[in-house]
Amino acid sequence: MYPPPDPNQTILEKLRKNPRLLIVWPALLLLFLATGVFILALNFPDRPESAPLMAVAVVVAIFAVGVLVLVFVVRWLVQKHLRATLITLASLVVLALLFYAEEDWRGRRDWKNFTQQHEAKGEKLDLASFVPPTVPDDQNFAMTPIVASSYAFMLDKNGHELKPHNNNIVNRLSMHLDRESNLTRPGDGDWTAGTFTDLRPWQAYYQQAHILTNAPGPVETNESANMKVAATDVLLALQRYDSDIEELRQAATLPHSRFPLQYDNDDPSQILLPHLGALRTASGVLQLRALAELQMGQSDKAAGDIQLILRLAEASRNEPFLISHFVRMVIVNDARQTIYEGLANHQFSDAQLAALDSQLAQLDFLADYQQVMRSEAVLVARMIDNVRRTHQFDWYMNTFRTASPPEQKIIDGACMIAPGGWFQQNKLGFSKFYLEDCLPLVDMEHRSVSPKAVDAAEAKLWNDLHPPNPYNVLQGLFLLPTGRFMGDKYVPTERFVYAQECADLTRVAIALERYRLAHGQYPNTLAELAPQFLAKVPHDIIGGGSLKYHSVGQNFILYSIGWNGIDDGGLRDSLKEAQPVSTRGDWVWQYP
Repeated sequence: MYPPPDPNQTILEKLRKNPRLLIVWPALLLLFLATGVFILALNFPDRPESAPLMAVAVVVAIFAVGVLVLVFVVRWLVQKHLRATLITLASLVVLALLFYAEEDWRGRRDWKNFTQQHEAKGEKLDLASFVPPTVPDDQNFAMTPIVASSYAFMLDKNGHELKPHNNNIVNRLSMHLDRESNLTRPGDGDWTAGTFTDLRPWQAYYQQAHILTNAPGPVETNESANMKVAATDVLLALQRYDSDIEELRQAATLPHSRFPLQYDNDDPSQILLPHLGALRTASGVLQLRALAELQMGQSDKAAGDIQLILRLAEASRNEPFLISHFVRMVIVNDARQTIYEGLANHQFSDAQLAALDSQLAQLDFLADYQQVMRSEAVLVARMIDNVRRTHQFDWYMNTFRTASPPEQKIIDGACMIAPGGWFQQNKLGFSKFYLEDCLPLVDMEHRSVSPKAVDAAEAKLWNDLHPPNPYNVLQGLFLLPTGRFMGDKYVPTERFVYAQECADLTRVAIALERYRLAHGQYPNTLAELAPQFLAKVPHDIIGGGSLKYHSVGQNFILYSIGWNGIDDGGLRDSLKEAQPVSTRGDWVWQYP
């Protein structure tokens, strides 16, 4: 029995004789405050801060209750069962140590077995194998002054971030069509839908943005005259980039391109890639300029600008990052749209078409896919190692917005106490996904892909990630940004297949136009294009069959059967390239 409390004791004397009150009373106060905050937030559900406040209140309340329970349980155990308590605690410590040791051993064993198995097959699992070799500065496109301006304000020559950034350097490669306005790009054409670019909205846009000071001229009854006036104004508006474009054209004659990136960073996610956005904006300006040049009948200038766009797409080809190749696909599509419009109007000469085909023949998105799947496996394994070393995952979640702040703190805490073997298991899951599930989807020998196999790999990944567990939770979090970028798809195979199929369609369309220039009409079959205009006619990557082709008078229809693997008779896929590949329709090249 405890002696009754002395009413004459001061608060300090009570705390000295019963120190647990230093824990109990603050815990009670926290519980009271958390309850009040929760009730207050509950009464204002429409306020944006209500949800996070309620989440924090719940966490604080759970913590306070846990502290109170722990205090009284420990007090009871110590006073009534001291020996049993000590034995139990010692046993729990031993079990925890054995658990950590077993999980660490299992993770190291599984990762070692995986690496040995794949290295025996010739796979490279170190980042150095994927870092592009250095090249002399005087042969490096990326080191020319105009290209270097795209990153020199942020990075030094070794790719390390400048702190603070050098704001005196102007990014001349980052040319903007809409720098002076927040308007979206008007008038864009879309070859996948069989539409041309209308330059008149661009003309009106530049007048509205005060880039053109001349007032709109009188509307002509002749549609062609109006289009030429619009093209003249567009070229006038883009004149401010003429000197930069010519400098860029000279830079493009150099044989190599290697951007100075910090490949030795322990955390690959923090390797900065400012040049990608600049390459993309420069491509957009060149595309619009080439389209206006075609409208003015300046096919030589247009062909030169298209070739420069394709050179921009190749500038980052040797980079081991998935995002670099996604940007390249968008840039190539800028060139493709311009080629489409020029072919439809029969504006290119045979020599110009041969030069364009020579550049397009160098595109091999299927080989790029093989390389980037291998490099992404290595990069993510390195990122997971960094999380294990630093016990911080919040940077990734802040960057990719994959979790709310309370969730970030919970995951960071879990990273601190998780066995090292769990990180190895997450590395293993991610590496298996790219090397064993994604890599075999492309048959490089026959250059074909089965969409059903790709869909099965996507379904398998979904099953592997659900329900989340310690062996897959990081894998799922690292894949979230990729899924959001590709429209809830995690297997990037179809993006690369689509890019290569479109490149093949473009080359065949060029060969068809060269045949028409030589013979006055389109051929009856694609076989007639080889070997004079194509060394070998490419086949349909989807399933490995022949591309579909029918000549119709002075026009033709050329198409792949598309992702559904069914010949829909040339019915167009309704989705644009920037969106996830559709499961309906064919991938069609046909002029209006």
